[in-house]
Amino acid sequence: MGANLVPILRNFSIKNAPGNSTDITESMKDGCVTAGDHRLLRFDMRTYNKGNADFNMGKPIEHPEIFEWSAAHGHWHNKHFNEYTLFNMLGQAVVPGFKQGFCLEDIERIDPNASPTPKFHCDAEGRVDQGVQPGWADVYSVGLPCQFIVIDGVQDGYYRLLATTNARFVAHEDDYTDNTIIVGLHLHGDTVIQLTEQDNWRWCHKCQGLAFAGNPSPGACPAGGLHDHAGSGNYSLVQYS
Repeated sequence: MGANLVPILRNFSIKNAPGNSTDITESMKDGCVTAGDHRLLRFDMRTYNKGNADFNMGKPIEHPEIFEWSAAHGHWHNKHFNEYTLFNMLGQAVVPGFKQGFCLEDIERIDPNASPTPKFHCDAEGRVDQGVQPGWADVYSVGLPCQFIVIDGVQDGYYRLLATTNARFVAHEDDYTDNTIIVGLHLHGDTVIQLTEQDNWRWCHKCQGLAFAGNPSPGACPAGGLHDHAGSGNYSLVQYS
């Protein structure tokens, strides 16, 4: 199978951050936000390697073409590694394409059968390999500088947050089709609710529709035979209340 990164989002919250708060001043060091007061949609971003091989980015000092120094975090980041876009229910981008630098290291073991010992970590000198070993995830938690999107002026309502990891394909994976996740959200004042959803819906090239791919069989296709999900991304259907 090789390396295979998938994004996992959790712990959504909304914060009204004054311009003199560390949320703003520290994030300004990396150009994630402008000066002044801002309304922030915060969340954890987990980058999980569900494959069976290391996702290895190499040493930052040996790859200046893909790494840059993060003054806000105090170590080297892969440039524009993750990308976030907030859409309204008409499919219009209301917060378009925020690209975030990212340092990759083993933070959280998700697979209980994975090695119990972290292998990759981030250093200020950039002299060690960055990456994620199989069964582990890097975690950018909700309180870190730049771990948000700015939602100034975004009205209450239903939205979909699209998150992509390894957005520029700077390191090899055996499967890129699950690098993107879409999460349904309901924003109301200073509260945000993550909506109930079911993933593992795939696009069928034969009938030009979505079909659930979580069963042992792809299922009967109205166009004849079985659904063909080859090359499809992973789609989530959201239940609205």
